[in-house]
Amino acid sequence: MKKIYIALFIAVAFSLCIQSISGFKGIKISMPNDAQGIRLKFSPKLSEDQNTQMQNLANFLRFSDKGRENYYGISFFSDIATTWDLYEKLADIDELDFGRNANFMTVSPIIVDEVTQVPPEICLLSNLKKLDLQGTRVSDLPSCVQNLKKLKYLGLRATEFTEISENISKIPNLKTLILDRCPVKELSANVANLKNLEYLELDETHISQLPPQITGMSKLRELHCYSCNFLHTLPTYLAELKNLEILYLTNTHIEALPDEVSRMPSLKELTEDFTSPPENIVNLPNLEEWGHMDEQRLRLAVKIPSLKRLHISSNIKTIPSELGDLHNLQELDIWSENIQEIPESIGALKSLKKTRYWQI
Repeated sequence: MKKIYIALFIAVAFSLCIQSISGFKGIKISMPNDAQGIRLKFSPKLSEDQNTQMQNLANFLRFSDKGRENYYGISFFSDIATTWDLYEKLADIDELDFGRNANFMTVSPIIVDEVTQVPPEICLLSNLKKLDLQGTRVSDLPSCVQNLKKLKYLGLRATEFTEISENISKIPNLKTLILDRCPVKELSANVANLKNLEYLELDETHISQLPPQITGMSKLRELHCYSCNFLHTLPTYLAELKNLEILYLTNTHIEALPDEVSRMPSLKELTEDFTSPPENIVNLPNLEEWGHMDEQRLRLAVKIPSLKRLHISSNIKTIPSELGDLHNLQELDIWSENIQEIPESIGALKSLKKTRYWQI
């Protein structure tokens, strides 16, 4: 009977391991203060080069097998893992996140900013879809990243990248690129190669212009330039981005909206804080949201029939009756205690689904 129980226990344990392996899609690691690199045994199933590559990748990710904890998606029953164990488990990883504030699938080295280089072994993760290196001191990626066909998200927030390097520009299916708080001073001609990029975040970088090559990002839907303090003008050729829907320009030195941009049929959301509101914004045929409204901007906003979301700021005292002409308006936020009266015309807003009044 005892042998039967032992056999049953082994069968259940084996089944659980198989289920864990098949469902493993990422890494979540909590590093003890005295964590050491994983000790790997040579595997005859892999060549000498492959064994070395696995060791290098393990060292980069700072795996630890201390206490046989569940660092790989399953628990090991042996004290020392083999390179084949690691090889099998890395094969299915699709997210790798070094972000300090990440909530899921996070690699947390003892000190993130000690990471200064990404080894070429990262390209063994052939199913990788998301790579976030936030807070590291990495300044470039190995050339082999162009072989990561499934990589769609690259997060480089607060790293040491100074440009969109040639290696980044060759990632074939990249859709999201985060460069905020990087010491980027200019966008190189390489940006034209990012044909599939849809989301570009440049917040708090040092860029002084958006180069003509940016029009090569023909699928770009969202462009963030928040707190780009060296950015003084918005180029007219930005209008060539036929799929651009969202544009964030607050806290820059841009003072005007080019007429070409003001006629973009794709632009749905614009956030700016120009010294004077852009009068030509009323020409945008499909604008759905225009940041937070002050008195001057609200005067223009009620002339934009396509608006769906309206956020009224605290310094506004009067809401014009023309608000009732915004027949497509779905959300109305009022952040003010100065408003004395809501116009009766608000009753004509048949599409309105959400109204919030915040007294501040």
